[in-house]
Amino acid sequence: MKKTIIWFITLSYTFLFAETSFLLEAKEGIKIIGDESITFLSVDRENMSISKSQNIELSRIHSRDILGNMPCSPLYSCPNKLEEYFRTVGIENNSELLLYDDNYGVGAATLFILLESIGHEKMKILNGGSHSINHLDPNRKIYERYIVELKKIRNKLLPDNNASSEMYKKDKSSIIKKLKLLKPLLLVDTYIDKNLSKTNYTVDRKKFNMDYILSRNQLNDIVKSVKEKGKNSNMKIIDSCSMIDIIGSNDGSYLPGVLTLNWYETIDYEKKGYKTKESLEKIFLQHGLDKENEYYLYCMSGSPKAFYLLMAMRIAGYEKVKAFSGDWDSWKGGL
Repeated sequence: MKKTIIWFITLSYTFLFAETSFLLEAKEGIKIIGDESITFLSVDRENMSISKSQNIELSRIHSRDILGNMPCSPLYSCPNKLEEYFRTVGIENNSELLLYDDNYGVGAATLFILLESIGHEKMKILNGGSHSINHLDPNRKIYERYIVELKKIRNKLLPDNNASSEMYKKDKSSIIKKLKLLKPLLLVDTYIDKNLSKTNYTVDRKKFNMDYILSRNQLNDIVKSVKEKGKNSNMKIIDSCSMIDIIGSNDGSYLPGVLTLNWYETIDYEKKGYKTKESLEKIFLQHGLDKENEYYLYCMSGSPKAFYLLMAMRIAGYEKVKAFSGDWDSWKGGL
């Protein structure tokens, strides 16, 4: 029953953040866990998280008020609120951030767009989230084997089982000790933020970046232009959440130029993250998306899934793409 516990030596890989890709794969992400120059941000953590991560609750900065409105739309329209919250979670203006969640990357994409819109530059999304790190962690594999062995021994020690013996009791004690030794070394576990130092994070209005997000007024202007030019327009509005029954069919019978492209088509369900760049390009080409056209995304239930699709398109090399940072209720008045 001898097992080898693997002790991780963390290396500094900050040069990875100089690369143009928005994604960091787990095989690279695992190398920088523990690097104090990089802040791991878990978005809307439910249970498990990567060691030494800090948690961001999107509802604190991107949600409806008691009247059902979304006051922070576009997201950069609440700079004071953003400053106050980011200061409490330990983010610095020059922090190198690795964003992740366990919802395929939807929360991470939303936070990425939010931070980008207020001028933060050093960010990547961990593709596959904590699941991808957990899958690679050799200590986790050993830990799970110990758990299986412990369950087998406990079954043999049941009162109605004559096989109860001192040998099994010793084995049980030995495995429990090994589990206690191994647990602090797990890269993904029920870690909790502790002793976060308050920072002086400031939002510089001069650095606002609106290259990838739309306000309601901007989207209304695009809708009018699409209506006038019809299918000949190089502007295309993409429904990211299958709301064909509300705004028309994807052949543009209600609003010429409207396409339907479900955000979940871009998910690699096994990896729990984005598909490869090549796979994404193939999907978008199958939908007839030309990189020379302009694409404007929305989702009736809110912007996160539109942001997810936006990031997928950017990964595939589509630069003329923006997403509406509100929901259907925020937009419908302009149709």
